[in-house]
Amino acid sequence: MTPTFLHIGHRGAPALEPENTLLSFRRAISYHVDMIECDVHLTKDHHAIIMHDDTLDRTTSGHGLVSQYTLKQLQQFRTKKNQKIPTVEQVITLSKNKCQANIEIKGIQPAQIVAQLITKHKAESYTLISGNSIQALQEVKRINPKIKTALVFWATKTDVGQYLFDYTAKLFLPITKKIILQRAKAAQVHAISLGKPLATKSTIQFLHQNHLKVYVWTTNTQKEIQQVKATGADGVFCNDPRKF
Repeated sequence: MTPTFLHIGHRGAPALEPENTLLSFRRAISYHVDMIECDVHLTKDHHAIIMHDDTLDRTTSGHGLVSQYTLKQLQQFRTKKNQKIPTVEQVITLSKNKCQANIEIKGIQPAQIVAQLITKHKAESYTLISGNSIQALQEVKRINPKIKTALVFWATKTDVGQYLFDYTAKLFLPITKKIILQRAKAAQVHAISLGKPLATKSTIQFLHQNHLKVYVWTTNTQKEIQQVKATGADGVFCNDPRKF
């Protein structure tokens, strides 16, 4: 039975282990999270790998764009704690019978490849593809209508940019709610991922009335988790699964 309020390990358990690594995902699973979240980029030879940034510099020993390297080349680099960069296929395999996997895509080509991998592994029951591109999410549904999808509203490249976007959008909340719904319908999703500032009770009630689940990101404390739960949201992303 699916829990009514999902505990979601954001990039695994980055407060404890290097983000978006198998070590991080296993650590999150050890704390019995309901879902792990990860991010996808494509290699030069079109393999789907797990990496938040489009560059290697922040989290690995490599430098430059992920797309400039083949999978074989990327696997020579290491994160902290000497971890390899994982593939989407490894995450699909790891999460089977343990938890759900929320795989965030950034564009149409990753959408095609990830949807094909989920279909190949018959993983529709425990995976979800999320992203902020309507076209990419539509492509997922075209390839396999059984795959669950979620619209991320909205993800910028920097935390500062995201907070500026969220708080500006909150000033015009009645309009923002309608925009979220319009985008969700166009993308044919069953869920929305919202930043904390936009995750008000009224917003969540509005989206629920329109048959959409709402997952909220990103929390770091037990107090924040309880605040999100009190809004009626369906789940919360957290960097430290111990807080659950």
